[in-house]
Formats: sequence, structure tokens, C-alpha cells
Amino acid sequence: MAIPEISKSDVLAAIARVDREGVPDERRSTRYVLVYKGRRYPPKYIVSLAVENATGRPLPPNQFGGGVETNGVLRSLGFSVDAVVREAADPEVDGGERRPVGPVGSLGGSKEVCIVRVVVMGEPAGPETAERVLFEALTQQWPKGVRSRFLLTPGGFAAVPFPDSYRGGTGWTSPPEALGHLSAYAQEALARVLSERVLRAAVERTSTITVGIDLVGDVRPEHAELVAVYDVARKTAVWTGKSYPTEDQAKTLVHITDLGTHFRELSGERVALLGCHDLNVFNPRGWATQDPAGVRRVRCSEMRRRMKAFRPTVVLQHPHSTDSPNIWRNAWGVLIGQVPSVKAWASGIAYCRRDDAPRATPEEVLRETKGGADCVDLCVRLP
Repeated sequence: MAIPEISKSDVLAAIARVDREGVPDERRSTRYVLVYKGRRYPPKYIVSLAVENATGRPLPPNQFGGGVETNGVLRSLGFSVDAVVREAADPEVDGGERRPVGPVGSLGGSKEVCIVRVVVMGEPAGPETAERVLFEALTQQWPKGVRSRFLLTPGGFAAVPFPDSYRGGTGWTSPPEALGHLSAYAQEALARVLSERVLRAAVERTSTITVGIDLVGDVRPEHAELVAVYDVARKTAVWTGKSYPTEDQAKTLVHITDLGTHFRELSGERVALLGCHDLNVFNPRGWATQDPAGVRRVRCSEMRRRMKAFRPTVVLQHPHSTDSPNIWRNAWGVLIGQVPSVKAWASGIAYCRRDDAPRATPEEVLRETKGGADCVDLCVRLP
């Protein structure tokens, strides 16, 4: 069953109870910890107690999922939930049992992980820069013995000029055929990013690569934010792109109006592919302020309906610059709470901010923008 609705005060009361009474041995956690005021708590036990505060009855652990489901609810309420990423010997977390829990990149032997993120420390540029970043990640930083199902890049990983030949519309009435026209044009840029040397390096390391490609006009206001999904073995790509614009993009962005392109069967998983702002169809604040009969609500409702019907196991988002986990935290929390089939999720990260200093550390951003199954981060700094 789904976790009943709980509030932040319910969670705080549960934390206070654990501070008074401790954690039963059978309810300790070995994979994740809720961190609050410097102390660590088992997330699933905290949620059980929070449900008791809200409803009068505790939620038995066999009636809801840990990991993605539990952590999504807690994060949506503003709490920090971390994976255990060091040698642990804390009785509050794992009963004092010492076990190796280092990041996947530190493990020896052979291991398959779900997602590897190429994290760009700086602002992405053109295809040549993107190609260099990918090649460095695949050859110099890739952890030995690790293979991923998905290699994730940020939105706008490569930017190229918007095509002069485009004569379709923009905004909420963008034509469905726009994606075909624009992706055919962007195919040349994708080939420059996924060069022969990149693909030779990739074939032994990953099954699927996502590449964010922006089409940006020098003079014309039209622009598009596409995502190519490349099957390394088959050497073929499918495309999607941003369907839900920011307010200032609403009229000039070429919307991807075929929402079915966001949902694909890839590498043995049901995958939801989101452009940058697409994740915010699950943002509770945005939903609360929308006109119930307006175009935003219609687009949000359709995307939510499709997401629940498709039941993805993996969700990959392609934002542009991300300098704070708060940008996406609430939307991720709602999505994970509403779609319990998700077992792995991540945002592609370009850690930068154009107008001021970043609002959070890279470690905070990376920790709070992924969850579920293993995700390895490979950070490449741009000059």
C-alpha cells in the first residue's frame, strides 16, 4: 500500500520519539539514513512512527517500500536522506555491524550499476567540448570493472544553432512533427559528440547514452531542448525533448507535444526520459498555483497520467545548470511518492550558476539529485 499522507510535524514527532526511546534492533537501517541536526535515523522506521502520529496507527514495514518510496516522501517534506557511503559502525544505523559501503567507484571486481552520471563542473558548450568530456569520463575516470545500463548527461550538454529551415510553430501549439524535423537536424551534432573514439570506449562500459542537445538561435527567438537516447550496441538513437517550459520559454520554445516519446523500453528497463523543466509537472507548488482549466494543468495532468500508466522503473532527467538540490527536491519527492515502480532515478548535472555563486556544494547537489539503485558520478571540470 502507499504511504498515507504525513506532515513535517509528524516526522519531527517521530524523530523526538526515537531520541527518547531509541530504535528497535529489527528496525535499524543499513542502506540509508535520515540526517537531522547532525543525528542519523532509520528512514523507514521514522516514516512508520510518523504515520502513527498522523493516523493513530503505525504503518507496518511490510506494507510499504523502503528506499525510493520512503526517501521520496521524506525528501518532499524537506528532510535530508543520505545513502550510507563510508565504513559504518554506528549502532544507531546498523547495530554496530561493520561492513564496506563505499561508493561503487571504489569497489574491486566486476559490477553492473544502473546509472553513471557525467557531471560537468562548469557550463557545457558545443559538441567538441561535449565529446572531450565524454571521452575523459569513459577513459580516465571510469571505475574499473563497472558497467552501467545508462550513461546520463545534463541538459544542453551540447549546443548548436537553431535551424533556419524550421517553419513549424512554437509554444503550446507546437506541431507533433517538430521533433522529427529538429532531431534530423540535430543528428549531425550527436555524431560529433558520439565520435568513433567515444563509442569505442563506451561499448564495453555502458548500454545506453543520453545526450542533451540544445538548438539555440542567434537572432530568432525560437529554440528547442532535445534529448537523444543512443543504443550503443545497435548504434541507433531515439529522441525526445522538453515538453513543459518555464514561464519565460512558454512562447518561444518548440514544445515536444508527443508525450509518448518520454517513455521507452531501454536496456531491460521501463525508462521515463525528462527534459529539464519536465520534472516540474510534479512540483506541488506549481500545481497549486495553476489555472485548473489552463494549458499548464492540461500538460501536467497528461504527463502525470502517462507516468503512472507506464510504471517506469528508471527516471532520467536532463536539467541544465543545477547549483542547489532544492531546485528539484519537491518534484522528485512527489514523483517517487506517486510512482512506486521507480527503483532508480537521477538528474543529469552541470554544476554552475551564471549570475552568482552556487547556493550549495557539489557534494550536496550530487547527493540529493539521485536515488534508488546504484548511481556513480564522474566529475569533469571545464576550463
